[in-house]
Amino acid sequence: DAVMAVTGPPWRDARTGLELDPAQVATGMEAEMTSLANFGVHTPIPEATVADQGVRIINTRWVLVQKTPTRVKARLVVQDVNRGDWQDVFSPTPTSVGQRFILWLAARMGWGLRTADISTAFLHAKLPAGAVVAVRPPLEAQIDGKVWLLKRALYGLRKAPQYYSE
Repeated sequence: DAVMAVTGPPWRDARTGLELDPAQVATGMEAEMTSLANFGVHTPIPEATVADQGVRIINTRWVLVQKTPTRVKARLVVQDVNRGDWQDVFSPTPTSVGQRFILWLAARMGWGLRTADISTAFLHAKLPAGAVVAVRPPLEAQIDGKVWLLKRALYGLRKAPQYYSE
């Protein structure tokens, strides 16, 4: 297996491994950073403050996907892996009874069904009171001696799906 650099450049598609256009990557990263700012996802704080509290700082990385020939989607992902119990995960799924009921109700009422994708879904999820999560920002956003204290969930955070569903 080949080892692929994920900190770029050259930037590569997470699915295909093909090299991506740097201008499209920059546009995608800028859009993601704008979303993070608009949702108020983090507050920069001195790394020493976090270290004094004994909080682990989690790394981040970019996941890039070529969505169209002219657009790269960039997602900043927390690398919250290999921590805690491997069974301590959460995936909200409807029961099969609930799914069948919705399908029955839609058929009975003559409704059409569609799927939906919520853009920046986890950014809508606030971290619960008392949760302290510190992440190292991507290289493009690093300020000497500062880390991000999260106020909202990010992709890759083990508890993000749970925070989002609550």
